[in-house]
Amino acid sequence: MAPRNAFYAQSGGVTAVINVSACALLQTARKHPEEIGTVYAGRNGILGALTEDLIDTSIESETAIAALKHTPGAAFGSCRYKLASIQEHRTQYERLLEVFEAHDIGFFFYNGGGDSQDTAHKVSLMGAALSYPITCVAFGHVQLGGVAPVVTTLITAKLGYKCHWAVTDYLQRCARHIASDTDVQQAYAVGRAAVEFAIAGKNAVMPAIRRLSDSPYRWDIVEAPLSSVANQEKLLPADFISTDGFGITQAARRYLAPLIVGESYPPFRNGLPDYVKLRNVAAPKKLAREFAI
Repeated sequence: MAPRNAFYAQSGGVTAVINVSACALLQTARKHPEEIGTVYAGRNGILGALTEDLIDTSIESETAIAALKHTPGAAFGSCRYKLASIQEHRTQYERLLEVFEAHDIGFFFYNGGGDSQDTAHKVSLMGAALSYPITCVAFGHVQLGGVAPVVTTLITAKLGYKCHWAVTDYLQRCARHIASDTDVQQAYAVGRAAVEFAIAGKNAVMPAIRRLSDSPYRWDIVEAPLSSVANQEKLLPADFISTDGFGITQAARRYLAPLIVGESYPPFRNGLPDYVKLRNVAAPKKLAREFAI
């Protein structure tokens, strides 16, 4: 069979290593031209598919793609747009089908957190419901919330004071210059596995990291059905928090310690991290009709 094109997008809160997964996916896809043609990246996540704003990643050089491995943030933009069910908003899925057919997209890769797995799962259901052959794989990490907005609301409501709160989580989790080598290795592994799963014919699955042992730390990649992980939360075990609520237990330390091992510094130029900025050239649109978000 002739190779089919792929759609890749990033979604949710960006991280220090989400581009590492993008790097792995693009590099691996380029090694399989007999199965995967052009990889189109959605500008700003699934919105790029709905608006037919597709970035032609084949224009980027091998050097630029490799540099994604040490560049933080979302190279193609992100979003927090959640698809409704196909029963609630069939026109969304019909639009996706139009775009995918116009650009011969047979592979769908979505990189993000919990909602991203939900999106990939719904797209896989779309393929079945509308008889469109598409292979869907979602991969990434879940984002947790914070207490600051809750406290701010209480202060304003109960005391009448004006408040302002700032989110520092992006500064912490996007700081690529202090990313752990373990995080980088695992992010690359799931990106590579996503392509390998797809070309092996596996559909509606997510590459998952399975811990085999704590000491020495060993892990591998397994497949998890999207139907089992979409909209599911894995809560922090209660025995990870000390009885006074202000610390972690030895069990938590045993689990967390291997995840921060190793340094994976980006290259520096003139004292600053040397990050890449992709060209992000849009592929020519093939549909005359615009889609209102």
